[in-house]
Amino acid sequence: MVKNGWVYCPHCGKKLFPVGKTTVIKNWICLCRKCGRRFLVNIESRE
Repeated sequence: MVKNGWVYCPHCGKKLFPVGKTTVIKNWICLCRKCGRRFLVNIESRE
């Protein structure tokens, strides 16, 4: 979940890392440091 230029954990809502308008991430598995769950991140350019 991306909000206000940040990626948030979809399970617990913790702010994880910032993303820019030109950021592209495909099939990246992210681990939340708060809840310990893994989720798949896919971000396309927002321009």
